[in-house]
Amino acid sequence: MNGNNALVTELNKKIDQYLETGEYEKIEEASRELCQLQGLDMADKMPDDFLFQIKKKEKSNMDIMKRKRNKKENDTEEKCAHTFSISKAGLAACVFCAVVLVSVPVVAGVNSAWTKRMEQMNKKEQQKLLDVNDNRNMTKEHDTEALTFSREFSEEEKRRFDELWVKYEEEGLFPEGELQIVDKLEGDEEISSPVHETWNREIFLPASELTDEEMLQIIDFQHKSAYVVDNSDEAKKYRAAQKEFDENPNPGENDLSKEEAVAKASAYLEAMYDVDADAMDKSAEFGMGHSTMDNDQYGEWDVEFKGSDGWSYVVVVARQTGRVAMIDLHKGDAFEVSFGDPAPINEKIYTPVYEKAKGILNSMYPDIEITNGTVGYVKGEDGYTDNRFLQINLFTKDGYLYAFQYLLDDEDFSYLMVSEDSYDAVVNDCPESFNLITIE
Repeated sequence: MNGNNALVTELNKKIDQYLETGEYEKIEEASRELCQLQGLDMADKMPDDFLFQIKKKEKSNMDIMKRKRNKKENDTEEKCAHTFSISKAGLAACVFCAVVLVSVPVVAGVNSAWTKRMEQMNKKEQQKLLDVNDNRNMTKEHDTEALTFSREFSEEEKRRFDELWVKYEEEGLFPEGELQIVDKLEGDEEISSPVHETWNREIFLPASELTDEEMLQIIDFQHKSAYVVDNSDEAKKYRAAQKEFDENPNPGENDLSKEEAVAKASAYLEAMYDVDADAMDKSAEFGMGHSTMDNDQYGEWDVEFKGSDGWSYVVVVARQTGRVAMIDLHKGDAFEVSFGDPAPINEKIYTPVYEKAKGILNSMYPDIEITNGTVGYVKGEDGYTDNRFLQINLFTKDGYLYAFQYLLDDEDFSYLMVSEDSYDAVVNDCPESFNLITIE
């Protein structure tokens, strides 16, 4: 097992390195090795919020696939601010283990005691853990994603945690009690034992060194969370869809042909960036994708355009209607990222940007009916945004959200992301860290 741990650590380091350099084919290879090493099946579709994760990874080199501390995952700000611009080609390459959702892999060959413990959870306990891991119950009032800890483990704690993790899985060493779970802690509340706060998806630790029992409670919480999420109705539904798509992964008679998909994508690209798509090198691939835009079916065309000036674009269109699902901007092999130094922001900037985004959408769909529109940015000091982008949200009568990200220093859009979402849902789910301004 110690040899496996060393290999897992090495593979995680490789994935960190490849994410920094944008080597997504190598990420896929390392991810497959990692999952095979731990007895996991690969997921051809990442959760929607993993798009956000990969973009965050490019900035802060987070340990997305590590099974322990300081892993990050965010869905709360996604509706309000899709701060990512990963391409669908990158998405297809970055295949991760499905249980990464709750920051702990389910190991292969777990003993019968471990299996029995998971299966013995009653519906009430399972629902409680689903609620705890439901992003709708989190606020992310500060820049925290996924399961984090209030302090770093000491070197001795790290050593004991690793040992107890193995004993939990291989020997059935379980805690006597359970990790305390609360919705939200008071600001001045004293922490005498570990407690999980749903509000920020954070485990607050006492200043004193953790006992073995406290560590086992944390390990137990992580494993149970992974189990209930992986066995949820949503996960089962996705696996069924994955199986169905795998059995028939090619376009059907009602789907766009490759040529039709390229034509649709070219029109969308020219509307957004005023470029000559015909003059670019083009490639198209049909894949499962991340959404069910057409008749509740997975499947979409990913069309990549490469220009002679070093810029490239990926346009994703729905399998049957050809509706645009995403447009991505790249410089060479790197994504145009949305992070940088704080930038000045005021109405003189965001009003014309909003109108420009609206003009792009009207050019793509002349008959589209926009019902609401917002501009937003991450709050900074007065007159500044902490990140270098504006988020333009356009809501349409047919129930779609067209989210544009505009890079302030580049003075251009880095992506367009389309999803089924409502104005009310976005406004209600918007965290305090994001300033959302209604335009119409």
